[in-house]
Amino acid sequence: MRSLIFLVFIVLASCSHPTPRFDVGYRSVFLSDSSRIFNPELEATKLMHFRPIDIDVWYPTDSVSIPSETIEYGYFLGLLESRALKYLDNPAYKGFTAQMANDIVGQLKCSDTSRFLHYKTASYLNRNQSKGTFPLVIYLASYNGMGYENVPLMESLVKKGFVVASVNSIGRYPGDMTTKKEDLMEQVNDAIKVYSYCKSIPGVDTTNITLIGYSWGGLAAALLSPHITHLKRIISLDGSEFHHYSGGSAEDKDFDSLRSFSAFKDLKIKVPYFRFEQSAVDTSAHYDSVYNFKEKLANSQVSIQKVSGAEHIDFSSFRYIVNQSGNCPSKSLFIDSVVKIIATKE
Repeated sequence: MRSLIFLVFIVLASCSHPTPRFDVGYRSVFLSDSSRIFNPELEATKLMHFRPIDIDVWYPTDSVSIPSETIEYGYFLGLLESRALKYLDNPAYKGFTAQMANDIVGQLKCSDTSRFLHYKTASYLNRNQSKGTFPLVIYLASYNGMGYENVPLMESLVKKGFVVASVNSIGRYPGDMTTKKEDLMEQVNDAIKVYSYCKSIPGVDTTNITLIGYSWGGLAAALLSPHITHLKRIISLDGSEFHHYSGGSAEDKDFDSLRSFSAFKDLKIKVPYFRFEQSAVDTSAHYDSVYNFKEKLANSQVSIQKVSGAEHIDFSSFRYIVNQSGNCPSKSLFIDSVVKIIATKE
């Protein structure tokens, strides 16, 4: 009888399919969108005449963990400087990485610039992608931001078997984002191009797609959603689609202009919408009102959660990485919740 029980146990164990654990691969991909002009002063044969698009892709790679070989965080933070120099050939951006790191560390009051820049991520550069098929997450960065703002989120998703493509926040030439709808739509159109590119990546399941947007990227994700076939859900990390009016500012006027723009005016989101937002009260700002984005969610499953103790910056991973590098107490206020939503609702 014991032999029979043991045999049954072996058979059941061999038939089970535990969730595989992946290491995290990263690569940068450069595309040129010939349907849009970036720098009209350049000839069509020049690199930056047409719209440049840098895609940051995180993906599963077979687990052979060698922590000493992972990418330092300074590499990711330096992408803004290197890409700005490529776009503009402007020496003013030289040294910008260290300046940005110093500002972030100073604001969050932990660690130092060197430890922050040398913090070891979990990502490996240009590893081969694992065999298999992986659902796609498209991430839209915050105002003038890039995917480096949420590297630990990308890594957590990849470890669960997702591919993440980050769409950077780049406005019209010379690339600085503004609150004008024309610049916002450049990020949206970049994302459409990224979506098209992801269809060509072997092993990426574009019939199971999640959009995640942080801050300004939450608004861009909402506008992108009608263009994504097989969209499963939208996750907004304190997104700007809930605009806070502050007394007739230029940003208020730009948002009003967007509200009358057909892409926004006719927007109706039907897929599940999850929003995480700050709970901390900003006593330095006075808000007249908040645009109720729920009117765009009439036919959608909606979940809006205030995260206890969270400020707006906490929906990036800057505080987490600074605290980790400086051995300060740290916790992820949203990553586990986001991963759980996506991983349990495929």
